[in-house]
Amino acid sequence: MKLLELVTRSVPAGWARPAGKTGSGLPLQEHQAQVDGDGWSYLAAAAVSKGDRTGRLLAEVHTPGDPVTATGPCVLAGTFCSMRDDCQASPSSMRPRAATRSTVPAASRR
Repeated sequence: MKLLELVTRSVPAGWARPAGKTGSGLPLQEHQAQVDGDGWSYLAAAAVSKGDRTGRLLAEVHTPGDPVTATGPCVLAGTFCSMRDDCQASPSSMRPRAATRSTVPAASRR
């Protein structure tokens, strides 16, 4: 739950953090942990909106030494989001203990 709290606190200024569920019953904020081989991974996601634009802010954490994180945060981002070509790693995301990826809707990058 702590990662979800960090994700929702990371929403850029001016963007809303809707809670609850979509019309089809999907949660607008969610978190999930899973055993992944010899380690674990944890994913948190929150919907964001501004005017008529919507998107999702995501963060994923893996056990240190996980083969997915050893290849870098942009490869990790490609495992749960189709924006691999837009990925830019910052020095803080290159720490060997964890890799994170957050996305802001393409409409906000205009």
